[in-house]
Amino acid sequence: MDTYILPYPSTALQPHISSEVVSTHLARLDGLQQALSNALAGSDLAQMELDVVVASSQGQTFELAASCLNQRFFWDGLCSRSPAEPGGRIGERIKSDFGSLGALQESFSQHAAQLPADGWIWLVEQADGRLAVTSHPGIGNPLTGTSRPVLACPLDHTLWDSPGNSDRSSWLTGFWKLVNWDMAERNLR
Repeated sequence: MDTYILPYPSTALQPHISSEVVSTHLARLDGLQQALSNALAGSDLAQMELDVVVASSQGQTFELAASCLNQRFFWDGLCSRSPAEPGGRIGERIKSDFGSLGALQESFSQHAAQLPADGWIWLVEQADGRLAVTSHPGIGNPLTGTSRPVLACPLDHTLWDSPGNSDRSSWLTGFWKLVNWDMAERNLR
């Protein structure tokens, strides 16, 4: 598995995510990718795309693959300057399915409040084409069901135990200032 490279400088997400936190998370991702490569060595899955490995594996291999996919999806979904409101098709879909960006953000906050520990909140496109918010404890993700991931937000205490973030609420506030809406739109069907 190729080493993941951020699509922006490690300082681009400041002040919401420090370069130190980015570096720590990327080092952890690199370790997960190496462990996954070792676990897949010699198997048919070794040549497959990461989403196929997630959908086709179980146990430790699934956990490693899902962790790698979730992290890559998250980092790819960020940018240094997110517009206050999403435009284009993603903006239209959010307005149609949630009523407003504020309602989507509130849904994320409600899902965050329901997860007792670390996990993931996802904006997904359901099989019927509607957008929805789902939450998964631990390393869960929508690829294990019928939904298509559009946007991912980790609830990882190491992200909000950093300068500028003191809890989940402040982390989510900062997260919305970093969302790459163009990437989210590309993830739509």
